[in-house]
Amino acid sequence: QAMGYPFGRLTQLLILLAQRRNEVAALRWCHVDRRDALWQLPADATKSNRAHSVPLAPLVIEIIDACPHLHDELVFPSSGSEGRTFSGFSKSKARLDADSGVTGWTLHDLRRTTSTHMARLGVGPHVVERILNHTGGSLGGVAAIYNRFSYLPEMRHALAMWADYIAKLVTDKTPKS
Repeated sequence: QAMGYPFGRLTQLLILLAQRRNEVAALRWCHVDRRDALWQLPADATKSNRAHSVPLAPLVIEIIDACPHLHDELVFPSSGSEGRTFSGFSKSKARLDADSGVTGWTLHDLRRTTSTHMARLGVGPHVVERILNHTGGSLGGVAAIYNRFSYLPEMRHALAMWADYIAKLVTDKTPKS
């Protein structure tokens, strides 16, 4: 059964974008650049306290566009508190677990799953780290000082490939052997 808005749409974005739960929940209409197909997160909206650009595959833009415009700023506003973001994660996640029969996972695990599958699809670790907005790893330390390239084209390719992979999984009804 489809979860719908807001939790279902939010979860779809978590799967497709590999961003942090609270960052996706705080998505603002004005941060979505449709012309360049980018989600522009300002530094104060990220855990790392640095601006982050996330390329948006066409499927992601479709999902965002399918969200009702219930608030002037927030894509996922709280239903009970003006100016606050959606916060019903526990109840919605419990319902998803019950509906799917899958338990023992967290929404944050979707970042690890996406990262792992992107590596399997041939995406380099430095590109995955840029997508995840991580400060360490292969782009940390000395590399962070000397390598200032954004990897935006590579991120765009990786996220489009990931969206295509997910779309195929969802639409492919052929039994797996």
